[in-house]
Amino acid sequence: NILGAEFQLGGEPVYSLRITGSCPGRVNISWTGGNPNGAQQGLVFGNNLGNFTLPQNGPCGGTVIGVTGGVRLVTPPGIHSNQGGTGSFNGNAGTSACGHYLQLVEGGSCNVSNTVQIP
Repeated sequence: NILGAEFQLGGEPVYSLRITGSCPGRVNISWTGGNPNGAQQGLVFGNNLGNFTLPQNGPCGGTVIGVTGGVRLVTPPGIHSNQGGTGSFNGNAGTSACGHYLQLVEGGSCNVSNTVQIP
């Protein structure tokens, strides 16, 4: 994991989340390697690293993510990948978010990104 990016064999980037900025304060959340052309992104918050299975009765039910404890969806409405499978948005990280974790879950494919600690 280099600066929030993960690589698969051959050096090709996979679905990867990156957070820049500082907490508390303004942060930029960006990703690469998503499905192109408007795939919806779900940003998931958790207090700790670990395994959590998304509920069967919701989107991407049964998908295992890498955050636990207080798991919740925090994505602003309408966050989608662009034609190249990338995207970004800015937000405010409050004191209670500092040091905790974020991960993306992509709508449709239910792919999950790397987990990143909020700086």
